[in-house]
Amino acid sequence: MQSYAEQIQFFFNQLFASIGTILKVIIRSKFFIKYPKNEEAECYILGNGPSMKANAAQFHQILKSKKLWVVNYFGNSDLFELLQPSFYLIVGPEFWREGVRQRNIDLRKLLFDNLVEKTKWPMAVFLPAEAFKSKFLKPYLKQNANLQFVPFNGTPVEGFNTFEHTFFRWRLGMPRPHNVVIPAIHIALNMHFKKIYLLGVEHSWLPTISVNENNEVLLRNKHFYDTKELKNHRMYYLGIRPRMLHEVLHKFMLTFKGYFILKNYADSLGATIVNTTEDSFIDAFPRQKLESIFLEKSEN
Repeated sequence: MQSYAEQIQFFFNQLFASIGTILKVIIRSKFFIKYPKNEEAECYILGNGPSMKANAAQFHQILKSKKLWVVNYFGNSDLFELLQPSFYLIVGPEFWREGVRQRNIDLRKLLFDNLVEKTKWPMAVFLPAEAFKSKFLKPYLKQNANLQFVPFNGTPVEGFNTFEHTFFRWRLGMPRPHNVVIPAIHIALNMHFKKIYLLGVEHSWLPTISVNENNEVLLRNKHFYDTKELKNHRMYYLGIRPRMLHEVLHKFMLTFKGYFILKNYADSLGATIVNTTEDSFIDAFPRQKLESIFLEKSEN
């Protein structure tokens, strides 16, 4: 039980966080954002973790009939055309900002070229509002009528619980989007999906972290679409400079904390988020095997 002094400290921490959020929203957020209409009750958010390939191989016919969300570089994989997702979400600033590494420039060009050339079905592409000012992205926004580009506010919202939920519902911000799955869940909740299933979200980076003799922080972030043997590599800040260990750990802390914030928000909306990923490090959501979910639905 908290002491009186701790309660006072907590109150003022939340108060200052709420005031800070209001200032950030005024400066950074775009007001009156609208999302595509949705009448479905459930959706599936596909992460890029290593288990996604096996899930698609086993269940692609079932998945293709569902409302699917995919993220970041999914469009550079063969699964993109196979599964034909309804929603695509990109959050990292390296996807549109200037001054990033050449590797990021090459990968993002390949991605948006693929989206324009391969998307033969209607799909909403969610991007942070600030991305729509990008010189790189502007030429892509009107090249394919099947692509509906939709802005969202990635502004971090923090403070009192009721305050957070109000700003979430108003679409003015979200939990800190340090992993692309966070805004995908948040927007799905605000589009009134009541059951959200997560696939391919291992988030199992922690055991791979190391620091070499040059004080470089290395880790292994394996994706289902990796074709080469993966080696430990550096994590970059905004696609510009390598992160230090405390920055890497802080990013991970905010990611896992963000899932608990989303769990709380989902509860307030009467929605449920289910993690179907085996060996996932996410500890916020109930778990269920994907095959059992599909078996239950086939029996109903």
